[in-house]
Amino acid sequence: MKIGIAGCFHETNTFAPGITGLPAFQREWYEGDTAFRQAYAGTKTSMGAGLDASDILGIETIPLFYTYTTPSAMVEEEAVDAIINTLIQSVASEAEQIDGLLLIVHGAMVSESTPDVEGLILRRLRSILGNKPIAMTIDLHANVSEEMNELADYIVGYDTYPHIDAYERGLEACGLLHKHMEGCITPARYLARPGVLIAPTLMNTNTAPMSELMDLAFRLEREEGVLNVTVAGGFAYADVHCAGFTFVVTTDNDSSLAKRIGDELADWLLMHQEQFAPKLIDAKTVIDQASLQGRFPTVLVESSDNVGAGSPADATHVLRALLEQKQHSFMIVICDRQAVAWADNIGVGHSFCCSVGGKTDQAYNKPRMHGEPVEIAGTIRCLSDGKYKHKGPYMTGMAADMGRTAVIELDRGDGSLVVLTEQRVAPWDINHVRCLGIDPTKFDFIVVKAAVAWRTAFGELAAQAIELDTPGCCSSNLSRLPYRNIASDTVMISGKVPDNE
Repeated sequence: MKIGIAGCFHETNTFAPGITGLPAFQREWYEGDTAFRQAYAGTKTSMGAGLDASDILGIETIPLFYTYTTPSAMVEEEAVDAIINTLIQSVASEAEQIDGLLLIVHGAMVSESTPDVEGLILRRLRSILGNKPIAMTIDLHANVSEEMNELADYIVGYDTYPHIDAYERGLEACGLLHKHMEGCITPARYLARPGVLIAPTLMNTNTAPMSELMDLAFRLEREEGVLNVTVAGGFAYADVHCAGFTFVVTTDNDSSLAKRIGDELADWLLMHQEQFAPKLIDAKTVIDQASLQGRFPTVLVESSDNVGAGSPADATHVLRALLEQKQHSFMIVICDRQAVAWADNIGVGHSFCCSVGGKTDQAYNKPRMHGEPVEIAGTIRCLSDGKYKHKGPYMTGMAADMGRTAVIELDRGDGSLVVLTEQRVAPWDINHVRCLGIDPTKFDFIVVKAAVAWRTAFGELAAQAIELDTPGCCSSNLSRLPYRNIASDTVMISGKVPDNE
């Protein structure tokens, strides 16, 4: 028995400035067995799981094609065409040899004219694979469409956020394919769509209410005849009709069982939906409160500029607020290619004075959602190639590349640092800063441009973490965003400032 492995992975933020072209994907473009194995062998990813399935399950897996890029703006149509054509051609070349396909996608990829790229991929795959089984792994933040549910035999989503189980879910998907090809199971799926749109901030599977929902899903998944229960929280920053929470239940040829479980999960969410509203506080208030509490380091969660959800990573609202206070040290990472080039030209040990951040909106003639450039002054302490490997539980073994990176120690006398990068890289691993010789425990405030996944990097060292209410294309206050395409009956759970704060 042979299983092909193919995929493309992109989480598209339709509110983000700019457009995502083919070059963004070509940096991580793995076509054919050799390139695929060099990139993913030994990694704790879905791709690594597909490779390991050969030994674990005793089946042959054939790596075909995979590409991805960091979450970002709408994908250019030409890029989608090139990606899908390459993927389809790679599968077609082995279509007669393989007995099934492991398809690795995010589930929230959007192009200029295609709001459901994954659905289109499945449609094209069916034209060459016929009825051969397809198991599709998706992110917990997938927006699952009717077409995805109709055309995939198995949909297996991550059970964790931060996403530390991609490897396990990849193995699970391969296991389902194996059983299917042996004739042991026949899938019956049900897609439950409660019509609720929630920001990622309250989807941390380690804390309530999301942990309670996952516990229910796990309990229902253990019922006899159930093959998989996938909880897809949806991606609120893709303004598409199918955006929002869904539940995909797959049973062994029992449609009524799948429907009962899916409806029970949807009913639970509707009963508890208000618990998913994040508590948001403005940056100045948070800084003042933290000063009084004295609990450091405090992680300032700037989720409105969440790199892992497609933001430009150059918002300056929090940087400006931190510069205005003088009593506490801080560390913040800003993506600013121009500022890095300026630092590179000056050199380590020399003075640096430059306006940083707040440039992406301007470059694409967009409203200044992410703030204006902010002038900083300091000394260049480090210049680096910005490359490191994940050593923590999130994508263990994966290489990351921030591009040329400059560390600026500000002229404040407290060691505060502004890290400037060429590329946007999410703070999912502690090596994100340690590769630059930075000890994050030395700062009173650590700013993370993330929602939840930062906890795999900084969670253990944080005395407390506070979610900020700042403008941005990834705001947890969904009422800030100009939705046009979500279903008219969708209930939007927006962030709010607590009355007692």
